[in-house]
Amino acid sequence: MFNRIIVVSAVLFTLTACMASAGDYEMKKDDRIVFIGDSLTDGFTWPMFVRQALSEAGKPVPAFINDASGGDTAGERLACLDQGALKYEPTMAIILLGGGNDASKKRTPEQYAADLDEMITRLKANKTTVVLLSGSFPGPKHHLKAKGPNPYRVELRKLAEKHACQLIDTEDAMRRAWGLGIWLWEADQGHLNVDGCRVIARAVLDGLGCNDVLLPEKLKIEPLPGLVREWKLKAVEKGAPPLDEKTVAGVRPDDSWKTLTLNPSRSRTGGWTRSARKATRCQPTSSSERPTPTSASQPCTPTRTGRHS
Repeated sequence: MFNRIIVVSAVLFTLTACMASAGDYEMKKDDRIVFIGDSLTDGFTWPMFVRQALSEAGKPVPAFINDASGGDTAGERLACLDQGALKYEPTMAIILLGGGNDASKKRTPEQYAADLDEMITRLKANKTTVVLLSGSFPGPKHHLKAKGPNPYRVELRKLAEKHACQLIDTEDAMRRAWGLGIWLWEADQGHLNVDGCRVIARAVLDGLGCNDVLLPEKLKIEPLPGLVREWKLKAVEKGAPPLDEKTVAGVRPDDSWKTLTLNPSRSRTGGWTRSARKATRCQPTSSSERPTPTSASQPCTPTRTGRHS
């Protein structure tokens, strides 16, 4: 296992040397970066790699917001834009929607392009910097059957040029890694394993001008803001003895305690939050309501990556 990590790290360093930085984006701690996508992003593993890498390198770590939902087309994410991504007033949107779900749901490349075009237009009107990822490179049982250029990816590149958006070639990064012998997929050869997520994360860091930031060898799953949303508070009575482990263990909150519920919209820096899930399906909400933040256990574990059941 240790040797495999060394090999993968060495290959990712080689890929970094082959890929030019496209953005040199200056990361700020009070930025809010929203990730829009499908199941490749829904599990949130590759964004977690990006965040941990920035943190361990001592770089500013913005708030990362998960607005991905497994199985969604570009049009379905567009329908959720107001109740999802735009609620957080993001400074940047990183979009990984390569057209795979559009194709499986019989949406034409032209329909896919129209939906993505409107999404980009509305995000930019909100003064959000838009970064497009070129998609993933499927496993051999899929890519060996492909005939000619992927028409959805052709439309994606046209949109990047039309809107002058940065396009990070994650597909090519995966193709290079596969050429060097790294297995990047789960059993279906469509969803990403840990190494696939690492390649995407490396490409994103490079595209944002963070070529000097190393990827962590092991993903750390940390308790995230919003894991405990409701707190019970009570002032310590005057003259009461100091609290210790024994007295705290015997504390039992009752109706005299004050309830404090955290509002995720108040905590937009240096943390994580998860946008509205498919269960709520972009139902209209009042202006005071906000999507529920993710818990530490929700995003993903290193053995189940890029996919959220």
